[in-house]
Amino acid sequence: MSSAHNTVELWIKPEGVSDDTIYQLSDADYVHGPKQLQTLVVYYNSEQRADFMPTDRLVAGLRKTIDQYPILAGRLKVVNDVDYEVHMTGEGVLYQETQSKHDIASFDPNWPNSSMLPELLALPWSTDTDIIFALRVTRFANNSGVILAGYSHHNVIDGLGFLMVGHAWAAFTRGETPPPPLHDRELLRLPPELRHMVKKPSPEMFKLQSMPAVEDHSKWAVMLEMNAENLTRLKTAAIESVRSKEESKEEKAWFSTSDAVIAMLWRALVRSSRMKPHERVNVVTGINMRGYLTDLPANYFGNAIDAVIVSTTVGELIAQPLGEIALMQRRALLATKQRTREEWLRWANSGNALSAINRCIPMQPGTSIGISDLTKASAVVNLDFGYGNMAALRRIAHPAKITNAFFEIPPCPKTGKRGIVVSAMVKKEDYDRFVNDYEIAAYTRVLDTKHALAEFAAKL
Repeated sequence: MSSAHNTVELWIKPEGVSDDTIYQLSDADYVHGPKQLQTLVVYYNSEQRADFMPTDRLVAGLRKTIDQYPILAGRLKVVNDVDYEVHMTGEGVLYQETQSKHDIASFDPNWPNSSMLPELLALPWSTDTDIIFALRVTRFANNSGVILAGYSHHNVIDGLGFLMVGHAWAAFTRGETPPPPLHDRELLRLPPELRHMVKKPSPEMFKLQSMPAVEDHSKWAVMLEMNAENLTRLKTAAIESVRSKEESKEEKAWFSTSDAVIAMLWRALVRSSRMKPHERVNVVTGINMRGYLTDLPANYFGNAIDAVIVSTTVGELIAQPLGEIALMQRRALLATKQRTREEWLRWANSGNALSAINRCIPMQPGTSIGISDLTKASAVVNLDFGYGNMAALRRIAHPAKITNAFFEIPPCPKTGKRGIVVSAMVKKEDYDRFVNDYEIAAYTRVLDTKHALAEFAAKL
């Protein structure tokens, strides 16, 4: 039985946009992977303010935000059997508030996945996929805190786009006016004379790609914490493991902590799965193309992501030193070229280009993990509506067949110590092997216990 009940339900429409407005998507909006994304942001009323994040101020700020981002109020519509458009239908963005019977102090302060009850989500996972954006505010008993939950559709908004919306909402709520986003999706559409190059899937493949992710309750989302000390130790160990290799010396200057974390996580997931040595496995890492496209403004709102793929066999992955796997990841990232917008779109639509926006290339078989890394996005460490900074930001993994890993903000922003939390989908039968893997045990703290995950699953 739910421990919360709705107290507010509003449908918010943008001002000055007619109900027959139609928005075209860009050639970069058809990204592979889960379409439904949910993000939860946690706030504590540490100062015990009576007016903590009041409804009227949040709603007033949201109305101005929707005016800046009117596309969020639309609905995805299929056209020509293989394309999407966003149609303004007059429905608007759903904003709900829910009152919980529990004090926020009764929840695990680390906010692991096993704390993210379905009633906290903005919308159920079963929601029709034409909805683009929705919000739910959960208020906890004794005015102890709130959770802001956001639902977004990946064909319209990428992770950084979601954060742009969140920061605009926070600024308007504080009484400030944030800079407007750039909505021109023509910037990432090939021009008319090159439209023939755009690869489109068959209607059958499009329907398959557009379906809601199938829930796979044979997996658990396991959250790991890595503090600053363990991150340093892991990177040092990775570098030491390849120090004697002459060909790796110059590359160490480019060796990042994220490379080492990806290598550790990938190896542990594959080891725990007991796959055969000859089987091929891939790691797919999303990259923000705003940093690679020389002529795309940083405030572009829409999908501007691609992915790099590292592939090897199970035997090679496990036999190679940790640092060598991290270097494989670094080499793949360094191979991503600085391009113009047109050059990127032409390449992504050429032949069998392994691009996240090549609509005719299915997700690589053997993909053991997909990485979404927001730790380098400064926007995730400060999201203040005028009542104190957030305590945690969590992207919630849909219980789908693909294994996703989300790298998030520091686990304890108040301490000022840089660390990360990593959320990875793990098969239930692999849980014990995964959390006891020697590298996981050496460098992480497991936040989701087997008992807590089992209790959480029983509530779904």
